[in-house]
Amino acid sequence: MCMMSDAHDGIVSFIPLADNLKHLDLGYIMFVSDKTLEAIGSSSCPITVLNLESCHITDCGLRFLTNGSCSKTIKELVLKGCHRITDSGVSLLQKMCALEELNLADCREVTDVGGVAISAIRTLKKLDFARGPKVTAWGPAWGPRVTDRTILALAENCLNLEILDLSGNKFVTGVGIRAFLGHKCLQSLDLRYIRVYVSGSDLEDLALACPSLKSILVEGGWRKRLLGEMQESAVSRFVRFN
Repeated sequence: MCMMSDAHDGIVSFIPLADNLKHLDLGYIMFVSDKTLEAIGSSSCPITVLNLESCHITDCGLRFLTNGSCSKTIKELVLKGCHRITDSGVSLLQKMCALEELNLADCREVTDVGGVAISAIRTLKKLDFARGPKVTAWGPAWGPRVTDRTILALAENCLNLEILDLSGNKFVTGVGIRAFLGHKCLQSLDLRYIRVYVSGSDLEDLALACPSLKSILVEGGWRKRLLGEMQESAVSRFVRFN
């Protein structure tokens, strides 16, 4: 325990001295805490990429982060597997005015409240809402519990969104998918392992109405059904089976 404390103190003391620090990877480091984020938030480091995957941080830590100068520089933030953050903390991310990539996969306490709040981040280009179950370094993980309410808000407000991962979400339906009809920037949509019925017409209409769309990822078990519900040309051009 003493060694971990010393290592944490070393990180905290190093951050204020790293004036040119732009990429900080703290993923899977178990002693990273809210105190670490307080040090990052109070520093003047021009961080653009911050990886906090599976760290034991809370909403309090996100508050330190979003109130700091780095909230104006961070472009990519990985919070995957941070099980202790909730909608309250995620809602604070609206303050990050440069954020382009956000990973909230396996953040089990995040719901539509946080999802809708995130839609206010107009700079977002890539968003990961993937939901488990899967095994992580800390045990079984479940992802965000978002529904069509979040998807509708993202389609309406995040006009620069290019990549959206909804894999494993059991509350996303064709209604949410169709909200992206006419979206100008969406390139990739991951629908693997969603647990509701999405029709071939939902996917075909999306493919035809989104000029930037390159791929829709679905599970292999859908192949036979989609080939019967969609034009073969649309399937071969846009649909990718897992």
